[in-house]
Amino acid sequence: MRDNYSEIRSTWNEELINLKKGPLVEIQNKMHMIILDKGISQVVETDMICNTISIIESKRYSEYIHSEFYDHLLKIYLSGHVACGYKRECFIIY
Repeated sequence: MRDNYSEIRSTWNEELINLKKGPLVEIQNKMHMIILDKGISQVVETDMICNTISIIESKRYSEYIHSEFYDHLLKIYLSGHVACGYKRECFIIY
């Protein structure tokens, strides 16, 4: 995506900065509560934040590229579960 659509993605960094100031903070807080509730490692929380940014980017540019991986991961997060791994095209879920 980064190499093939650099002109289209030219505003992504600015959009990401704005997300980190607002909506992403709320999402991170909710993720943190899920992590605490389930007693899952802090490493997983960091991974969830990075994955969430990738999900947002995937949705933002969905007309140019589609990711079943991030679509599935979003469904897992929205259901209140945590994906803690990926093996043989299957998520490991808490």
